[in-house]
Amino acid sequence: MLAAIGFCRFSGHLLWASGITGEWSLVDCGANRGVFLTRALAQLPAPRSVVCVEANSVLVDQFPVPAGTSVTVLHRAVVGIADGTEIEFSVSENCEASSIYTSVAGVFGVGQTVRVQKTTLHDLLDMLPIGTSIVVKLDIEGSELDVLEQISAECLLRIQQLSVEFHDTLDRSMLPRVRHLMRMMCRNGFVMVKGDAPGNEDVLFIRADRICGWVATAQVMAAKTLTASRGLLKTIVTVPAT
Repeated sequence: MLAAIGFCRFSGHLLWASGITGEWSLVDCGANRGVFLTRALAQLPAPRSVVCVEANSVLVDQFPVPAGTSVTVLHRAVVGIADGTEIEFSVSENCEASSIYTSVAGVFGVGQTVRVQKTTLHDLLDMLPIGTSIVVKLDIEGSELDVLEQISAECLLRIQQLSVEFHDTLDRSMLPRVRHLMRMMCRNGFVMVKGDAPGNEDVLFIRADRICGWVATAQVMAAKTLTASRGLLKTIVTVPAT
């Protein structure tokens, strides 16, 4: 149904596909093995520039760079504030859960702890061509909280779409921060669509001032309604009988 109104999910991340037009660039934070990137490039218009960031060096070495695309792959940990130092990174037995947060990585068992150079979202955006619409994917196992808590108004103005996987299901103590950040994003001019409601594993923020015309407005509002009703249905189904 979401596909019929212009939305697509790539490896669990919702994007407003029909809103990606003209020259655009992609920042993939938590690129893992490149599954999201490969699927997105196969269905979306070719981006002008792509920056992929992954803190697990083993995955970086295995990362498939698609031929004919301008893709930069960085071995970094994306954090809220970078001060030129490295940060401890826990490599989980489940490679998709490796994190600077041991509470997240430890859910599946930690194989080893390594030191990784830091970077910020601001640094990554500065690597992109000026004037392109920017789409950001944040799937960094808890660090999305630090990134969004420190994000500047300048960065927010440059981002057209921000797809975030929050990780409060792995660390429930994160939930108040997640809710605060959702409200913050909406106050700062974004429309929120929850692709995996009622959970927070697949949340898309779209800049309201980039939603132009009645067709685009109808698509986004329909997606909000659809995902909200789906979330309500999940809640009803999963609430235990008393």
